[in-house]
Amino acid sequence: MKKSRDLLQAFEQLNNKISEFNEANIVEGMERIEIESVIQQVDRLHDKLAKYMKIVGRKYDE
Repeated sequence: MKKSRDLLQAFEQLNNKISEFNEANIVEGMERIEIESVIQQVDRLHDKLAKYMKIVGRKYDE
């Protein structure tokens, strides 16, 4: 259960960081390449978290 809760908190933190990024208008001072890089990093992190959520879910559903 702890790992599942940790992953849910990680998703929540990721969503909070994305919201902060969008609200802070940081985009104005960034190059397009930098913005695309940040988006790719967020996508990779999201995919990893989703994968671990499935693993943890299978492990604890047994």
